[in-house]
Formats: sequence, C-alpha cells, structure tokens
Amino acid sequence: MLNMICPECGRQGQVVRDLTVESLVKEDNIREVAGKGSFYLCRESDCSVVYYNGERVYGTQALKVPVWFKEGAGEDSPICYCAGITRREIRDAVASGRKTRAEIRNYTGKSRRSNCIRKNPAGRCCDQEFDEEIIRCRRMLNQDL
Repeated sequence: MLNMICPECGRQGQVVRDLTVESLVKEDNIREVAGKGSFYLCRESDCSVVYYNGERVYGTQALKVPVWFKEGAGEDSPICYCAGITRREIRDAVASGRKTRAEIRNYTGKSRRSNCIRKNPAGRCCDQEFDEEIIRCRRMLNQDL
C-alpha cells in the first residue's frame, strides 16, 4: 500500500488514478507514471509537491498545467480544467452579476466537457471548487451570499 503522507509537508494526500497523473505530467515523465497504479495528490497550497507515490514525486514544474490550489498559480489558472474557465473569468462573471456555475459557463461561452479524470489535477469534477470560487469572489466583491 502506498504511503498517504506527502514526503515534503507530511500531510495526508488524496488518491488520484495514474491516468490523471499520466495525462498531466510533461512528456519526459510519462513512462515513469504509466502502469504504476494510484498516486496521491498533495492539496496543501504551500507545498511544492503535487503527486507522489512510493517511487516518484512530481512538483508543479513537472506538470503541463498550473495547479489552481498551489501557491503562485495565479488568476489565469483554470478552476474548471475541462472547459478552461479561469479564476479571472469567474471573478469577472461574478462582478457582472452572475451567481451560478451555469450562468458563468453561459457568460464565458465555455461549457462542461466532462473529461475531468484527464484534465483536472484532482482527477475529479470541479463543481465543488467552482462553487467555492464563486463564493470567494462574491465575498471579495462584497456581494450578498
């Protein structure tokens, strides 16, 4: 069994399939990932590790995409990786009066494509994170919740 504890920060990770990791690591790392089974995702923003298992550790620099919850990801990193909807687009949509995922998707013209396992670093649907980002933006803009 894999060690669930991140080798850098010492916190417990979230299981992700090797398909997710294989889809998101840069080309020179793909062979190291294929067929290795599950990995863990470190969700701590201040930790440079993204994926790890008993053999390998991959940080933000080893990935093709920015990881929205890691420090330094910025406003142009996606929250919804399938549709490519960024924090900036969510903030702009919320500032324009949009309050739901559906309204924001319509406003941006970017619809859900449901390929989360291959595109989202967490390997799952972003709905919860998307909703949390809407709330964060509404609070930042002093809008009623």
